[in-house]
Amino acid sequence: MIIIYIIVVLIVIFLIYSFFIEPYLLQVRNFDLNKKTNNELKILHLSDIHIKKHFNLDHLKKIIDKINEQDPDVVIFTGDLYDNYSKYHDDQNLINLLKQIKAGTKLAVSGNHDSFDGNYNTYLNIMKQSGFTLLENSEKKVTVYNKTISFIGLPDIEYNPKLNLPEVKSDYKVLLSHEPEAVDKINGKYDLILSGHSHGGQIFLYFIPIFITKFLKNSHHSFKYVKDFYNTKAGRLYVNSGIGTTRIPARFGVIPSITLFHMYF
Repeated sequence: MIIIYIIVVLIVIFLIYSFFIEPYLLQVRNFDLNKKTNNELKILHLSDIHIKKHFNLDHLKKIIDKINEQDPDVVIFTGDLYDNYSKYHDDQNLINLLKQIKAGTKLAVSGNHDSFDGNYNTYLNIMKQSGFTLLENSEKKVTVYNKTISFIGLPDIEYNPKLNLPEVKSDYKVLLSHEPEAVDKINGKYDLILSGHSHGGQIFLYFIPIFITKFLKNSHHSFKYVKDFYNTKAGRLYVNSGIGTTRIPARFGVIPSITLFHMYF
């Protein structure tokens, strides 16, 4: 009887933490790249916000405040703004919030949730009005410390599988793609590839690795790349664990995060 009681208590604690605590935490992850000089460019990467009733704009405001505390030079968003636009949206207040992100350059690509029910143009307008440049098979050049950095964006491969990347000549090339599996479909080499989509598994039970990722697996998503860094044929890939949730409004073992890259030239 005592064992049953303990198990029930643990399950209740697990559910409370997973649904009401961890999804509202936020960690800032820092990585130094190519640290050979003191000429630093700070690139902040966020992904998979999935705004909905369980994750509203009040919480997003706290995240934006945390972003601005990092004083980034470049902010990159790799898609999935709303979780389901038809069920919840608040466009003008969202635009007003996203405008508050302070960075000289703000870039974005689209995710699969940004194209649900034909809402791609809405996403495009929201990002443009918020001061973001949407990169879809296109490039944005930034010059710092006499070096040229090219940021190249891919459309979401689920809704737009045509990959038509521009030829790029720069000192440093950064590829942006919502879905990390795109690296296996492209030619070319990049110094850094930033993606999201997998939520780091969203629910990570140490005895059942990447449980929710496997649960949500379908014929389109292989989830070969789940979180953190991978060496691929296209270059060094970083998969952001994201901020929000989908399907199940819970996280466990995968704290929501934003990532700050300290790049040196």
